[in-house]
Amino acid sequence: MRHFLIMPIILLLISSCKNNKPESSSQILLDTVAVKNWLTKVIIDYRNSEASLANENQLSSFLTDDYYRYKSMAIGIEYDTITREQFDEKWKANFQTEYVGKMGFFNWCQDCGTVEVPSCSFLRPISSSAQIFRVVLKDVRWQSNSEMDVVVVFKENQLLISDVRHYD
Repeated sequence: MRHFLIMPIILLLISSCKNNKPESSSQILLDTVAVKNWLTKVIIDYRNSEASLANENQLSSFLTDDYYRYKSMAIGIEYDTITREQFDEKWKANFQTEYVGKMGFFNWCQDCGTVEVPSCSFLRPISSSAQIFRVVLKDVRWQSNSEMDVVVVFKENQLLISDVRHYD
């Protein structure tokens, strides 16, 4: 009788040890609700912060280095520090430059007010370590919306935004 009780306990202990592996990128990205919540929080915290310079430094920690440089350079088009042609030539191999958007990060209107995220939905995986989300941002003051696709990757044990494609 004792053998019948000991065997299930041993099997249970063995199986619980096997399940303590670190999560892979595909396991983390499978939880699309958690990724969606993370993405929504990053956008809301950045857009609704009063300390814009400090917040941009914080935002950069949630972006891939390439995307941060790409978008920063795109902002320069508005200020004539680079031409559109120069920008396209530099980045066309890595990004769909026609969707870079205007203005700053997650910004689509002059003097936007408080921003809400009425919709953030998972569209599809791109790879085992990347997903696309359709995000709608709403400016509460001006009652205007902006729709974009945001690519989230799992890289170096963290979630990062690797591209934002603006459609307005």
